[in-house]
Amino acid sequence: MSKRNKVPGKAIAVAQPGAQRQGKSTAEPRVKPSVVRFPEPQSVMVPAALMLACEACSATKGLGRPIAEGVYLHAKDGVGRAVATDGVRILVGSFTLPKKKEGGTPEWLKHGLILSKVGLRERVSLMQRLDDADMIRVTYAKANPSVTLTDPMRHTTFLADIVGEEFPDYEWLFQAASFGQIDESGRPIGREWQAIGINSQYLKKCSDVADALETGLEESAKTKHGMVIRAFIGGSPMAPVVFTFEKWPGTILFLL
Repeated sequence: MSKRNKVPGKAIAVAQPGAQRQGKSTAEPRVKPSVVRFPEPQSVMVPAALMLACEACSATKGLGRPIAEGVYLHAKDGVGRAVATDGVRILVGSFTLPKKKEGGTPEWLKHGLILSKVGLRERVSLMQRLDDADMIRVTYAKANPSVTLTDPMRHTTFLADIVGEEFPDYEWLFQAASFGQIDESGRPIGREWQAIGINSQYLKKCSDVADALETGLEESAKTKHGMVIRAFIGGSPMAPVVFTFEKWPGTILFLL
């Protein structure tokens, strides 16, 4: 008999399909592996200036109001909306959704998400300066803890956290009482010569919103005196004061 060298190692037993032992099959039943499909990331382009304006209207971090500490992005009535509030003001701005041939409205945008304000202004402002980005590409896939922010040419990329909270319904603001009567030109008609008092701090914050929106305008559209802000008083004493921004249609600020 020949002698074999004993080499330390591991013994591996391999079960052969159909092997018989004492008349019984030892083959394990074949289990079809399940396929887990993760949602594909989808993108939407949001005006950089609108994101900065919303960030200016959001609440300070650490005040215990997570839903107010960011920018809410969602789709409504065929347009995209960016919304922010600090509990006293609510800014609502609209942006164009992707066309069907471009992929259509992202599924995640139909439900919406809240972008955390932490570092958001710095990221967006940097892309504006470095890449002349007037639009920010927001990319997200369901169940991810963060979104990807890039300039249109994808030269700069950042990750931004999301706030895992449900944004409250704000549609009640868009009622007739908030705007009063409408004239033939479609302009809201406020009550004549009614005095209202607005804290100067809030007026300053209205100016901050206008300044942020101006970053998205062409130089020829800017004036040395800044953007015109119009205030409207609704027909009800309980209605909020409504501010509009002349150079940025589709953006409305409510002072509650």
